[in-house]
Amino acid sequence: MRPKYSEDRNLKMMCDVIFSLFTFLYLYFFQRDLLGMMYAMLPAADLLSFSPLVVSLLLTLIIVFLGLQIGKILRFNDMWYACNYLPSAFLLGLCTSCDKEYFFNLTEKSWYIVLLLFLLVIGVLKVISMIPQGRNNLMKWPYAILLLMQTCCVTLFIGNTDEYLHRELKIATLIEKGEYKKALQVGVKAEETTPELVILRAKAMLNLPSDVQGSQIAELFFDYPVSKPNVVADSLYACSDTILQRKKNAELMAMLVQKDLQKFSETINSDIDNSVRLSSWYPEDMPKYYMQALVLYQYLTDIEMIDAKELYPVLYNKVEKEFENYIATKKEYYIYSEQNRCNRLYMNFGSTYWWYYDFQD
Repeated sequence: MRPKYSEDRNLKMMCDVIFSLFTFLYLYFFQRDLLGMMYAMLPAADLLSFSPLVVSLLLTLIIVFLGLQIGKILRFNDMWYACNYLPSAFLLGLCTSCDKEYFFNLTEKSWYIVLLLFLLVIGVLKVISMIPQGRNNLMKWPYAILLLMQTCCVTLFIGNTDEYLHRELKIATLIEKGEYKKALQVGVKAEETTPELVILRAKAMLNLPSDVQGSQIAELFFDYPVSKPNVVADSLYACSDTILQRKKNAELMAMLVQKDLQKFSETINSDIDNSVRLSSWYPEDMPKYYMQALVLYQYLTDIEMIDAKELYPVLYNKVEKEFENYIATKKEYYIYSEQNRCNRLYMNFGSTYWWYYDFQD
């Protein structure tokens, strides 16, 4: 009896430790930004600053403690011991299921159904666990680990795993800390995006320190995918930054997002002539997306960009040659379907304004 008691105790300790670690890691690393959003909704947010480590540790202690107490009621033993943590896993998922609009990201009716199914599963498992099992001790640990993994999956199934929301929260947190470069690295390789992500990245670019006056947004914006251009453009036009350079760059980028090259060209030219001189912000080189837009506008209208040629002759000639290469390559690909042509051009020109103008809806 002694070896069996010791083995059962070790099995329980293993389940307790693994579930505790899972709970802490899930909260601290995967849901820390979501916890921050939830904390900001509480009245105490105005009194105490949010600490991911403290909140994650506190919630872990509460969840595990509840699991141990509920285990005394459910009384799953041996390889079924991990099932004692099913209610805790359900509660952990419930606490992290919110989104930006709802604290619990399901309708009331849906939660009733989920809760009913959950209770039914626990009942079925309890009945099965009461059926006499064989004495194959070698299989006890693998079964226990498997059940523990499935228990953890309950949390992942219920909790909010929306990758776009997590990216938005992460970027917003980094922007609040002033870490604009890190903010732009979040989801940098993702090909899909949301308007909220585009707007947040634009905010980071506008605030990103530059070697000259102006803003990094005109150098980086179209390196990232754009979703719902009109929504993004409206947000950029609504930029209320007190610094003139940022506000003006936001407006110029809004024109490019809406593909209004005529208005963009006229604004650039007027900036050169009046008190707001774009050339004073960028004395050496105009930002690449502004120059690419001017070269494209000249190609579409045959209106020569004299000011751009005179102020930035080296850059203008370079961008003009790159555009000629783009046009030549696009003509070569006319034998393919539009989608095929879009994908082929994206490989070499995906981060140019020309590709955005031709293929981004």
